[in-house]
Amino acid sequence: MLVGELTKPNLFPDFKLIGGKGGLNNEVNIVAIIDAPDMDYWVSGGELLIGNGFVFKEDPSFFLRFVQQMAEKNVAAIGVKFDRFMASLNLKKVTEEADRLSLPIFQIPFNYRWSEILEKVALEINESEKDKSTMSTNISFLDDIQDPFILLSLLSKKTGRHLFFKIKKESWSCFFEPQDGELTDFNQKDGSEYDKASIISASPFPSTNSISSWREIRAFQNNQQAIVFSSKSPPFFSIHAFLKIGEKRLSQKEEKLFLRGFLALETLMKERFLSHTEHQDEISRIIELLVLGSHFDKEQVFSFFKKWRIPFPTPCRVALYRSSDGKKISTNQRGYLFCSSIIAGFITTLIPWKESDSIWKPENTIKILQTLHRPVSLGSTAANLEEIKNSFDQAKKLLLHVEKKKQSIENSQGVFLYDDMAFELAISLFAEIPEAKSLWEKYWKPLKAEGKSKCVPLQEFASELIDSNLNLSLCAKQLNIHYNTARNYLEEVNKTLGFSFSDSKHFLSFCLARQIDSSIDPKKDSH
Repeated sequence: MLVGELTKPNLFPDFKLIGGKGGLNNEVNIVAIIDAPDMDYWVSGGELLIGNGFVFKEDPSFFLRFVQQMAEKNVAAIGVKFDRFMASLNLKKVTEEADRLSLPIFQIPFNYRWSEILEKVALEINESEKDKSTMSTNISFLDDIQDPFILLSLLSKKTGRHLFFKIKKESWSCFFEPQDGELTDFNQKDGSEYDKASIISASPFPSTNSISSWREIRAFQNNQQAIVFSSKSPPFFSIHAFLKIGEKRLSQKEEKLFLRGFLALETLMKERFLSHTEHQDEISRIIELLVLGSHFDKEQVFSFFKKWRIPFPTPCRVALYRSSDGKKISTNQRGYLFCSSIIAGFITTLIPWKESDSIWKPENTIKILQTLHRPVSLGSTAANLEEIKNSFDQAKKLLLHVEKKKQSIENSQGVFLYDDMAFELAISLFAEIPEAKSLWEKYWKPLKAEGKSKCVPLQEFASELIDSNLNLSLCAKQLNIHYNTARNYLEEVNKTLGFSFSDSKHFLSFCLARQIDSSIDPKKDSH
């Protein structure tokens, strides 16, 4: 175990570090009690020495010489009950010496029994040794993961840490919750406050592909700290592993897990970056074959995704949106991870869509797409390669519809699923035929001319009546009018249209006419 772990909540949170914070990463191998001033003869390194100061009772100042001797012997840390036999010792000088030697010295509260400290530390060391013996097999799984976000999710889940991941040059970020490793709060924060946090320490560490990588400890205003692993070369990403309040570092097991995970992630991100920037033509060709329904060789498609280590795109949905300049793909949409290309003027993306997937849940994918802040349409789920064309056609129809009706669509900059909008699309197409206009003129248009002087126009009343499923009480409540007033309105609607809602055929025609009304161009209808 590390010296810094002594103050964990389950161990000794009330141990006060009075100096030597530079040695908090020292490893503790055993606990020994200070029972003689010549302890340097008996120690061999890695000890946590504890005592009540009795051996320094006659000359407390000798403790400073003792600290120097223990540092020379590579003792891990010292803990003393200073307030019993060493009350006259100048602790300021102890702090200065401990800091100079980077030897942690703790002030132990008087109420602790030595047996309690010995037992707890021994158990912690034992657990640490178990972790060491299984570490290589426990973390080797990281090397086999081919999806960066699955890797991050597992790191969050296994360490119980909140993680913040950011591709710096693309201003793209997301969070991972430790409970189940889910992605949450996409782009709710850009992470700028984390980048501005004060750096307590920073050091480079060996990495792959000659990429310069750094490990930092950053402190925030709420006394929380995070260990930050960052790549200083393309694609410029970082991982913040948040410490709990009061924690100063990761455990030895977590440190190794994150370092191994970072190196694996670095390799993946480098490959994705290269495949996205240098081989976009090949990606575009494959996507074009799939979405346009051209003849394609399945084996060729399979080998392509295997070659670039991209998750196979079925089941998937085709997502369409327009780029800001109409020419290029915005990299602020996980371009390294999704397959994207410009097809027929639209940025076309194949997005994994697995209801049972713990990582790629539909709600998570929608959160990602919402960060584009523009209309995004998704076709229905394609279960195999042949169905991708159908999903593309649906997404194209839907996006064109949303763009045409953006003035009347709530949150027109959002994400739209074909499944949810199929009825509206059908009505929109139906409204184009002459019979639809006739239906509208008989069942809805008369309400526009009647009741304009009323507190609630007949058209508004009729719409609310449909939304209330003919429940007159609910309709009156929603419109904030008396029930008897609502009855009078209903009689007037029946009189104006010349039919009763008890006739199901008339009621269905009435509902269709209301839907058609939103597709009628007011300019074409003006007399």
